[in-house]
Amino acid sequence: MKPIIVAFHTGEDRYVKDAKRMVASAEKFGYQVYIEEIESELNWTRACCLKPSFMLSVMNKLGPRPYLWLDCDGEIVSPLKYLENPPFNFAVPWDPHLRFTSFSSGTTYFDLRDEACLNLMREWGVECDKVIKGDILEEWDQRVLFRVWNNMERIPITKA
Repeated sequence: MKPIIVAFHTGEDRYVKDAKRMVASAEKFGYQVYIEEIESELNWTRACCLKPSFMLSVMNKLGPRPYLWLDCDGEIVSPLKYLENPPFNFAVPWDPHLRFTSFSSGTTYFDLRDEACLNLMREWGVECDKVIKGDILEEWDQRVLFRVWNNMERIPITKA
């Protein structure tokens, strides 16, 4: 099953142009894209923390299935065969130079049919909401995701 590609942007001219390119690149390879322009007065770091709640709202509309978050300035240059029925339910790029303190969440795969993966998404959302509200120190959404993932009792890595 191909993942649905999910993204949002805040409407600046650059992001509108980037989003059109990203959607065209995804559709070229047969991927469904769910993208919205959102209004936000948040700074960039806090706006990025809207990702988990946005993805959960998309899942509530379209149902539990695999989703791929792709930042709207991303582009698909070849088919994503490794994300069609993969042997894992969560995947995120990782930079080994970051010494296990962060992921790169510009492209993140979640199979939201899996309970552990859904729990990861929900907990990421809870922690990102704290960043947005200023209840905890402002940090990038990918650092929040790493922290939540790292503290989980059962992490979503492979399908059992």
